[in-house]
Amino acid sequence: MTGYKKKYQPKTIEERREEVQQLTLKAKRELERSVKKPKDLVEYLEFMSKFYKYSYKNQTLIRSQYSGAFGAVKSAKGWNKDDNLYIRKGQKAIKIFAPTQYDIYKINGKELSFGQLSKEMQKKAKAKELDQFKEEKRGFFLVPIFDITQTTAKPEQYPDFYPNKPINFVYKGDNIKALDEATKLYIESNEIDYIEGATLDSAARGEYSTNVLTGEAKIKISDNATETEKLKVAFHELGHYLLHTTGKGTSLSSKEAEAEAEMTAYVVSTYYQLDTKDYSMDYVNSWTQHLSNVEEKELDDIFSNVQRASRQIIEGIDHQLEQISEKERSQERFIVKGLDKDLKAQERTLDQANYDRNFQKEKSFEIYELYDREKETSVFVTKEAVEESLKQNSDKDFKSNLIDATKKYGDEKAKDFINELDPNPKQSKQQSSLERE
Repeated sequence: MTGYKKKYQPKTIEERREEVQQLTLKAKRELERSVKKPKDLVEYLEFMSKFYKYSYKNQTLIRSQYSGAFGAVKSAKGWNKDDNLYIRKGQKAIKIFAPTQYDIYKINGKELSFGQLSKEMQKKAKAKELDQFKEEKRGFFLVPIFDITQTTAKPEQYPDFYPNKPINFVYKGDNIKALDEATKLYIESNEIDYIEGATLDSAARGEYSTNVLTGEAKIKISDNATETEKLKVAFHELGHYLLHTTGKGTSLSSKEAEAEAEMTAYVVSTYYQLDTKDYSMDYVNSWTQHLSNVEEKELDDIFSNVQRASRQIIEGIDHQLEQISEKERSQERFIVKGLDKDLKAQERTLDQANYDRNFQKEKSFEIYELYDREKETSVFVTKEAVEESLKQNSDKDFKSNLIDATKKYGDEKAKDFINELDPNPKQSKQQSSLERE
């Protein structure tokens, strides 16, 4: 005997509002609890680093409903369609806010959604006969999502689903240099003058300043900062730049602004797996002391700012890391060989050849071979053609002239090869300005 299924009854607008109100209250209590103890605040900030792409309100909603979330969330349909995973029996959905645009109908003093209209009224609405009662509204509605830990995925698979995880870097030893380089590039992309090894007037490890007249921004890092300290200080000062630059409308006290910048640095440091042990509980306790005394609205603003700044920094640095990774991959992929008349070869990567004066001046070479390790293809250019290019473009380095000569004197195959090697050739300032005109 088949079970009787009740007809689905959509929630009324009032019921939806009540659910939103209850979840918002739960999230608010979670935040209030988190700022009272240093240990709880650190856990909250670490949670933020997992969900940096989500708004502060949604971060708090997720934590208040499922504090053990790993950091990868989707709808049940999304997990099934994208990853062939299912939600485990008994798991309860996490509700978060999503923006929406909807119509309500004001009829007989009541606000009704389309689903709450009678069938007859729905027909009239479709025929645009109720447009005089219709009002378009924008707002948020609750959508159900599930964390990877609520699915049929095995625990050892969880890291594979972590969203936008750092690209093959664990930031210890040599690899920290890549993060350092990416951070500098991101700072410079914001037109900030980045100065390392600065002598500062205080015991601080760094400082951010803006020239009120020129708008020129500077980040200085102390000459006695360690390798990891440099990065944390840079994240901290970037927090000040994004949140507290003159004209950005901050009304925080200096202590609250410091807590805001430092919490931003903590979230970013945690995301990049930097050692955060030097954030002693006494130090974090100073943040909780300031935050415990601020009004509820101001507390919302502070954590919203921390989310916004940390997301901006993480996405900016991740973009630079992708560029570095692509550059390194390209350097390993393409090599140049110098061939003498007997076709004996000396081999270099493109960058090695660019800085090896002996290779560039080797008199026995007659031809250069550019080789693509990935596609196992080659193109050739005479040494004479490269030397001619060097005479005409003395301001360019060896690598650029090697590429230019191959493109200029080669056939279509050579041009296609160079487009793979150098898809975005740098233009001179003169060319760029002419194109803009």
